[in-house]
Amino acid sequence: MQPLPKPILVYNINGMPNKAGTISSIVNLVLHYWNHTECTIFAVTSLGRQDMILGFMWL
Repeated sequence: MQPLPKPILVYNINGMPNKAGTISSIVNLVLHYWNHTECTIFAVTSLGRQDMILGFMWL
């Protein structure tokens, strides 16, 4: 995990700042889904009840 030089604000769908805070770090991960493999960078923050939110075009 790598800390970001400047944290990124997180906004909810309604435009309000997320109570959980900012994106403070990134991590490089390899995702395997069926026969697709993708190396990508993930932003790290607290998401409340959610473990992970994915938003990739190939999903």
